[in-house]
Amino acid sequence: MAGFVLLFIYPKLTAQVLNWGSAFSPAWAHGNTNRTAINVAGTGVNCTVVASITGSGVFKQASSFGALTPTVSGATIVVPGSPNRLHTIFDLDNTSSYVTIRLTFSGYVRNASFRIADIDKANSTSTSHLDRATITGMMGPAVVIPSYTKYDALTDPNFLMGSSNVATVNSTSGQAGDAISDAIDQRGTITVDFGTSLINEIIIRYDNAPGADEDPSQQDFAIGNVSFQLLTLPVNLVSFSAAQTGNDVQLRWATVQENNSSHFSIERSVNAGDWSAIGMITARGNTNVRTDYAFTDINPARTTLFYRLRQVDLDGNFKYSSVARISNRDMAAELVTYPNPFNTRVNISLRSAETQKLTSTITDATGRTVQADINQLSKGNNSYSMVVSQQLPAGIYWLRITDELKNVIGQACLLKQ
Repeated sequence: MAGFVLLFIYPKLTAQVLNWGSAFSPAWAHGNTNRTAINVAGTGVNCTVVASITGSGVFKQASSFGALTPTVSGATIVVPGSPNRLHTIFDLDNTSSYVTIRLTFSGYVRNASFRIADIDKANSTSTSHLDRATITGMMGPAVVIPSYTKYDALTDPNFLMGSSNVATVNSTSGQAGDAISDAIDQRGTITVDFGTSLINEIIIRYDNAPGADEDPSQQDFAIGNVSFQLLTLPVNLVSFSAAQTGNDVQLRWATVQENNSSHFSIERSVNAGDWSAIGMITARGNTNVRTDYAFTDINPARTTLFYRLRQVDLDGNFKYSSVARISNRDMAAELVTYPNPFNTRVNISLRSAETQKLTSTITDATGRTVQADINQLSKGNNSYSMVVSQQLPAGIYWLRITDELKNVIGQACLLKQ
């Protein structure tokens, strides 16, 4: 049974701002879909931005004789607090197509935030397009869900809808409308905030909310006021895991920044109270990129075991990681979910090491349980389905499968259409 712990150490941070107008090399010309900002605000962190269309559709001009988008210098949509912004106009041929804007940082950052403007529709009764933005962050392979707030929550409180990381214009006839974001009207603008979560990638997906025409009309979006804070102090340990491999236990951990780090002492316990050192791994020392480490505890006693790391700096100071637990119970399972994204049904394929009763739980980004099913599995391959409500909002959810002792034997990230 694998044990997994996420650990975050909160260092002193310095705010940085991505200037769309001057940071990219070469500069962002009209119609560019891929550019890299070098050494953003002197931090040493690069940010690569890629715009793409999945499915069928084209990027359009800012006006009949204007700049081809994506564009920075030809941007006409106003984003509060951002003199330069990335303006994208597109025409999708069907409701299954979508646009993705992906910001990838060369290192891990925290307190990332930005604004998206012009989430609207053609008019108050329109179904030709119903703007929707879905925003996710990535910490390596792990999904990070941000929060968002309406920039203007007073003028028209029902203009924008949604929850968690999904914002959409109100599709109800007579509600919301065309609010071209300018210096006066910002009803279609949101502020996205990842808080203290550590991320190295931001993925923004633009598409149509349910109810839009199959061939929706042209849509506008603009991104601005992108800021983040750079990690500046000691060792930032972002993961620590323990997994049983045959008769051995494999320990893995990763850092995203190290400052004068000396080594890691690996410690083991049978009661989580009395600890002994079983090995040592030399640290990278000084780095601001992800570093992965591994250590194998060869053929330890067959019992419940606890592991932790003692991270030691060159000056002798040290800190402990959180604790990972390994059970002597072999409950290895292989989990596959499909389709993903899903609509109302999630199919689950699971290989179980033994006959057992499992609970499959779907939770939203806040940790709230939206559905829980109990299934009896046999040893070997199993397949079953979970049917969820059509009223469940679009967004990112987590599937967690646990045994009768509440041990987690499988989990997956699900995207609800």
